[in-house]
Amino acid sequence: MKNQFKYLLLSTILFLVSDLTFSQTRIFNPSEVDSIVQPFGGWEKFKLYLDVNMMYPHRALVEKKSGTVTLQVVINKNGESGEVKIVTGIDPLCDQEAKRLVSLFKAWKPAVKNGETVCQSVPVSVEFTLPQNEDFHFKDYILTYLDDKLQFTRDTVNASYRWVKPVDGLGTYNADQYLLNLKNREVDIFTYRKTLFKRIKGTTINGTTQLVLARDVDSASEYKISFKPDSKKWVNASCESSTFTIDGKLISTEWPNGGPRIEYYSNGLVSSVTNYNKGTATTYSWYDNGQFESIIQNKQSYQSRILIEYWKKTGKKTIANGAGLLEEVLSNSLIIGSYDSGKKQGEFKEYQLDNKELLFVENFSKGELIDGFNVKKNIKYTAAVTFPEFQGGMNNMSKFLLSNLTYPNWARTNNIQGKVLVTFIVSKEGNIEEAEVKKGIGFGCDEEAIRVVKLMNGKWNPGIIRGEPARVQFSLPINFSLSKTANNSPLLSFPESSRF
Repeated sequence: MKNQFKYLLLSTILFLVSDLTFSQTRIFNPSEVDSIVQPFGGWEKFKLYLDVNMMYPHRALVEKKSGTVTLQVVINKNGESGEVKIVTGIDPLCDQEAKRLVSLFKAWKPAVKNGETVCQSVPVSVEFTLPQNEDFHFKDYILTYLDDKLQFTRDTVNASYRWVKPVDGLGTYNADQYLLNLKNREVDIFTYRKTLFKRIKGTTINGTTQLVLARDVDSASEYKISFKPDSKKWVNASCESSTFTIDGKLISTEWPNGGPRIEYYSNGLVSSVTNYNKGTATTYSWYDNGQFESIIQNKQSYQSRILIEYWKKTGKKTIANGAGLLEEVLSNSLIIGSYDSGKKQGEFKEYQLDNKELLFVENFSKGELIDGFNVKKNIKYTAAVTFPEFQGGMNNMSKFLLSNLTYPNWARTNNIQGKVLVTFIVSKEGNIEEAEVKKGIGFGCDEEAIRVVKLMNGKWNPGIIRGEPARVQFSLPINFSLSKTANNSPLLSFPESSRF
């Protein structure tokens, strides 16, 4: 008993001593160090981080709160934000948002004194400027005005339409939206929709997850909030849509008709912003610590991908104007290779992240793969990806389906026509797995499409990724049409190519 007491007493003393030591760690002021704290990438990149990640509180927008929140932040020896204090605030919600932004930023270059990193206190200012966009914020709704050309306007007197968007206390859309024609007083409705989804792991050609519809809340991993106009004339005026995890964390927000797409990390920070302009998508990406990562341009396809700028997570810029060395850390591997004019050039090596085992060696010329070698499997390849293919090609698949499909009598009697979209997995052995209707038309057409797709089992050449067979999801739209062919039979048609 005495030994146990001594042990507890010793443990308590050690804890108190270590806690005292921690609390007495000296925090230096900027004038006391040799090299002051600064963000990796400089204050300009930090300002960009604040602008991109700021979520202006809805109530502050309603009350037209603006100004500067000043904070005092302790940056630890490892470059992470420690204690964050509000020095001067403008509004409790804005103050809280400023503190969130600064606390989540963990890409600081720590202060140095006498050759060693030290803790330093640094002042940080976060500006809240009321946005001069098309929205007018009120407690329970947001108003947007459109002119006669359906363009957004702040001219409320001469506007042609008033768009009413109900929101909750956080500014999140939560009900049907209404578009009022201010000239004839007609009202169109945008119906609020909440769609459930689930993710299937490793079913795409690049091994990422695939998003499919979920049957119920229990099987769903996320949901999407979107709006469907009751009139086709408003398709191009649709509101942005957002996707959330099933417990309400924001995953992405996307605006229609070439608008931007924003994706988020689980900690709430922006992971990427993609802007679209005349067929070109430009993506700006960040690491989960707030450090800027890259600028990538894509024109229509992955083959046109151009890497313009790249920063390591530690804040070192290694690619500028499309040229330099890439050292990219993925979830389980490290890729090292050079870029020139935004394209891969020369030898690229990929290593296992934990033990640095060499996995792949690939040679590129102007972004095109010349050859590759799968080290673990001892396999050479000249194409990184070979898509699954029905034996004999797409024309042979169309002939197979046409010869085996039967137009359901129920659908024929009721003049039912349209496309049934079937998704399925082509396994490593070329078999059909997990066939299901993603979008159907009913009246027996869905069941018939599934039945015939399952007949294709074993008739596929599997997809190949870096020399190895892979499971790949395939989407096949089947068109049921009552148009008559030469032999007076209903027409069943298929696309020349389908989506993987």
